[in-house]
Amino acid sequence: MNSIPKQPPKENGKGLGEALAEPVQELTQQGKEKLASLTGQWRNDMESNLGQRKSSVADSLGTVAETLHEASEKLQANGNDSLGSYLRHGQQLIEQFSGYLKEKEVPQIARDVRSYAHRNPTLMVGGLFALGFMAGRFLRSSAPDEVQTKALAIPDGATWR
Repeated sequence: MNSIPKQPPKENGKGLGEALAEPVQELTQQGKEKLASLTGQWRNDMESNLGQRKSSVADSLGTVAETLHEASEKLQANGNDSLGSYLRHGQQLIEQFSGYLKEKEVPQIARDVRSYAHRNPTLMVGGLFALGFMAGRFLRSSAPDEVQTKALAIPDGATWR
């Protein structure tokens, strides 16, 4: 009768595990290199996209600052100095932030935000909560009326009780 060998056959004096170890290590190294390449490419693409959006936001903030400046001048010309000074202060803050966005690169902004979050975690969580709340309100208010109407529609044959 044929007997089943208890150990796998050896190739060139090596066991099967030893024979597969080298190709597996090679494939693992190739996978790591490919992953590093894709991660680097993704990071570069993301920084490029964020950089473009950052510039767009900075330009928009510059326009908002100009509008606040004009409004504060009109208010002060009409004798409403206190409200005009508040708008002027807001305009200066927005201009500073716009300048910051124009000057800094995306990685530096990310480091600054991370550092600020570590120094002021409560303020950061509160700010993110407020931002999420405002985004939700904005999205809800900008939903098309048709979607809202369909969501409220009563199916055929249904009655209110």
